[in-house]
Amino acid sequence: MFEGMVRDLRDWSVCKPDPDADLTFLTSSSGSDHEKAVWLDDPHNYLRPDGLTPSLLDRLVRRGTVVLATLRTEFHEHYTDEEDGPSLSRGTGPRLPSSPSRVIRAAHHITLDRIWTDDERRAASSREGPRIVAALNADRAHGVAEYLAAGPQVLKRWKAASRVRVRGRSRRRISIAALTCYKPGHRSRLIYRPRKDDGQRDGRKSFSWCDYRDLLTVAHQQLGGPIVLVWDNLNVHKAANLREWAEARDWLTIYYLPPYAPDLNPVEGIWPLLRRGWLSNVAFATPEHLIQSIRRGLRHIQYRSNLKDGCLAETGLTIRPT
Repeated sequence: MFEGMVRDLRDWSVCKPDPDADLTFLTSSSGSDHEKAVWLDDPHNYLRPDGLTPSLLDRLVRRGTVVLATLRTEFHEHYTDEEDGPSLSRGTGPRLPSSPSRVIRAAHHITLDRIWTDDERRAASSREGPRIVAALNADRAHGVAEYLAAGPQVLKRWKAASRVRVRGRSRRRISIAALTCYKPGHRSRLIYRPRKDDGQRDGRKSFSWCDYRDLLTVAHQQLGGPIVLVWDNLNVHKAANLREWAEARDWLTIYYLPPYAPDLNPVEGIWPLLRRGWLSNVAFATPEHLIQSIRRGLRHIQYRSNLKDGCLAETGLTIRPT
């Protein structure tokens, strides 16, 4: 999709609205709409009464505006009715209103197979081609077919489009620690803490074991129950002081992810949402300005369970009661 936009809409004006924006502004713009495109990444975030509705989509199409979107298969199945696909009555929640379903059904669909079978993956892993190996390693992050279709150069350009580059002499740094919390039958939660570096050369620039201890203590108080913590192998996560403290808490059980497996960590999906939505195309005047934007973005994610649930779905993992 991205490669097609670059090739075929090179001289077009492309708009990527914020998921919270009132999309009616798209029909009130001045000038020629025949050279404008609207890009909706994860369009399920826009399917609401003041977002992408059938009437709004119809007005955009009549004005000649091109609407492009990418929707994951599991969301497509949830948004279609029994005539076209699985019903939500066999899923995890109530049937969606007919309006989002009509929006999805009105689109021209191009289906890309994202997941290879185990046999295909084993056959591919026996090959020595570097691009095949790279595609297999990117399976969870992008999908084998998507990686091979786009190629590493296009993926680099896509990542660079949402990457914030700041040049300056400041040595100050902002770190964030976050927990995505899931419990069957309950809304997902996000608990976070930002940390501002003091700028001193000999000062600590990242979270210490005490910072993680305090974060877990706050999480236990807010969640009001025992915690099963699954996190990566960062050195400070395995610090002796933190291990000793954790072993003395009967409400805390810790498991570690396999080495080099960020694709299994739901928290990793939070950072792209934050960068693309609230930290992109902004020149921050002060560290306080940056922290304010970070807090605003994380609060937005806190109040929307679908975003946190999507981060878990991206890992391919499921939560089952024991």
